[in-house]
Amino acid sequence: MWQYKTDSSDRSAFPMGLTRIEGGIHISVAAAADTCELLLFPPQSRLDQAIRIPFPPSGRTGDVWEMDLAGENLDTYTYAFAADGYIFADPFGPQFAGREVWGDPAQVHALMTSPVKEEPFDWGDDRPLKIPYEESI
Repeated sequence: MWQYKTDSSDRSAFPMGLTRIEGGIHISVAAAADTCELLLFPPQSRLDQAIRIPFPPSGRTGDVWEMDLAGENLDTYTYAFAADGYIFADPFGPQFAGREVWGDPAQVHALMTSPVKEEPFDWGDDRPLKIPYEESI
């Protein structure tokens, strides 16, 4: 059985989506719902095999739900959310899986999940433009 620990006592301001913290991840999602859950999908699992982790009521502020999650091997999972039973992808997810074939009508209703592990992006030779604000359009 996979072991995890949730905590909603850290009331610091975090961006929406997943944020790396010491020992795990911080999750923030907006959902106008009475209940909200994080759905974690183990590698090569089906959608009905999700580990459902409810957001604690103490982690809710208005329609924003948040919690810290500590556990082993979180980077091997993908995730989505459920709010009052409605399952949806993280609108702030940096990457998505679940609709790998572009333009395939059979995948229109397939759930998209995001990996917990954020792959580094190689920006190559790109550098900030450093255009002064007053010279911007």
